[in-house]
Amino acid sequence: MNRKLAALLIIGAWVAAVGLLLQREVFGGISDDLADVNSSIPPGAVFYSVELGGEQIGFASSTVDTVPGEGIFVQEVLEINLSVGSGTERINSRTEVMLDRSLNLRTFRKIVQGDTERYRMEGAVAGNVLELEVQTESGTHSTQIAWAPGSTMPSFLPMKLVFGGEIESGREASFRVVDTYSFSSENLAVRVFEDSVFMVPDSAVLDSATMHWSPIHYDTVHAWNTTFESATGDARVWVDDLGRVVSMTTSEGYGVSRSVYEVVYENFRRRDTSLVSGARARISRLFAREAGVEPPPIDYLSVEFARRVPAGVARGNQVAEGHTLSIETPALPARRPYRLGFRAAAINEFLEPDAIVRSDDPRIGAHARQIIAGTRDPLAAIVALVEWVGTARATTEDHYPDALRTIEEHAGNTNELVVAFTTMARAVGVPTKIVGGLLFDGETFFHHSWVEMFLDDWTPVDPVFGQIPADAAHIRLVDGLNRPIPFLQTTGQLSLEVLDVRR
Repeated sequence: MNRKLAALLIIGAWVAAVGLLLQREVFGGISDDLADVNSSIPPGAVFYSVELGGEQIGFASSTVDTVPGEGIFVQEVLEINLSVGSGTERINSRTEVMLDRSLNLRTFRKIVQGDTERYRMEGAVAGNVLELEVQTESGTHSTQIAWAPGSTMPSFLPMKLVFGGEIESGREASFRVVDTYSFSSENLAVRVFEDSVFMVPDSAVLDSATMHWSPIHYDTVHAWNTTFESATGDARVWVDDLGRVVSMTTSEGYGVSRSVYEVVYENFRRRDTSLVSGARARISRLFAREAGVEPPPIDYLSVEFARRVPAGVARGNQVAEGHTLSIETPALPARRPYRLGFRAAAINEFLEPDAIVRSDDPRIGAHARQIIAGTRDPLAAIVALVEWVGTARATTEDHYPDALRTIEEHAGNTNELVVAFTTMARAVGVPTKIVGGLLFDGETFFHHSWVEMFLDDWTPVDPVFGQIPADAAHIRLVDGLNRPIPFLQTTGQLSLEVLDVRR
C-alpha cells in the first residue's frame, strides 16, 4: 500500500479523521466475542497534543458515547498547522462514526477543511461492501470498495485489542490497511510488549502573566507498549486498559501525547506555529502544471533530507545513502517482455480496476482502444496515451478524480489526468500504478503526480509533461496520488537541500 503508516499511526485521533480503514487478517488468540463491549466502554473525551520533531503542530480529541439500541458513537477532531516550504498548511477535520456493539463499523462521516483540500465523505457498510459518497466543491462522486467482515477503522484497533481479549506481552497481529482515498493497501504488523504506569495530566492551571496553561494534577494510567510496523514506517504506541492511546511516536517524527484540554488546545491556539519550519530548498504548495511550470530535463538529482529519507522511497531509480537520495533518469528496457493482453501473478494487481481506476468500464476501454489504434506493443500504447494527455485542456478545479468525465471532456487537473491515463492504460493491458511526490524545476520543488508502468521492470512515466521515461527531476515520495493530507503525513515536515543537479 502506500500512504502510509504515519497516517495510520496518529491513533485515537488523527488516523480516523483522515480516513484510513483497516481490514483484519490475523490476530491469533484474541477473542472475537465483543457483543457487550458497549457496556464496558465509559463515555468521555480524551485530548491529545499532536507533535512533529518535538514541536506541537496541532491538537486532536476523541469523544465516545453509547447510544441505546444503536451502539457506540465516536467523534474525532483534528486541527494541525504544518509548515510546507515557506508557507503553512492548515488542516481541520471532524469524523463521526457509529459502531455496533461489537465495535464493527456501521456508518461514518468525515469533513476535511484544509487550505488546499476540502471534502466531505460519508460511508456505510452494507454486507461486504463499503458504500462511499465524496462531496467536493465541484460535485459529488459515489463509489464502493470491498469490506471484509471484522474490518474497522484503525483508531478503534486499540479498543478491539483490549476488549476483544487479554492484551499481554508477546501477542502479535497482522492487518491489512486500506486507504479510502487511493484505495491502495499494505500489510501492518502489531506487537504487544511490556506494560508500565504513566502520569497523565488531569487538570491544569493558567499563568495569568504568560497566559500559558500548565498541568497541576495527574492521574495514574496503566498502559501497554505496542508497535505498529509496515514496509513504509513504524510507530511505538502506549495503549491503556480502556483501549485509548496514552502516547505515540512514529518513524517520521510525529508524536501524540495525552493531556488536558487547556494544555493541548489553549496553548496551541496562542503559540506561533510559524516557528515550526522550514525547508532549506523552496517547496511550493502548488502542483507543477497548475503553477504553469515547464521543467527542464534533468538527468541526475541528489538531495539531502534534514531528518532522513522517508521509508519506502528508495527503490528503482531512487537510491538512498544515509540522508541522501540520488535519482537518475532510467533507460527504457531494450526489449518488450510481453504483448498487450498478457497476464502474470506479479503484475495482475496493476491491471485490475479499483474504486478510482475504473478500468472495467467499457466506455473507458472503448476510448482507450481508439487512442492506441490497435497496437499490441505496450510502449506504443503508452506513447499514444501520453500524446492524448498532452492535448488535454488544463484545469485547476479540485474534482474527485473521475476518469470517464476527464476522458469525455478531454480536460482535467494533474491528478484527474493521471487517473484517466492509468485507467486507460490498464483497460488496454498495460500494468500501471500511480505515484506522487515532488518535481524540481531547477529552483523550486512542486507537488506532482505521475505513474509507473511495467515493461521489463517498473519505469516512471510522466503523462502530464510528456516524459517517457520520467526524468530525475521527479522525487517519488508516496504510492498513489499526491494529495495534501496523506502526503504531509507520509513525508513529515519535509526539508530538502539540493546537493547536485546534472542536465
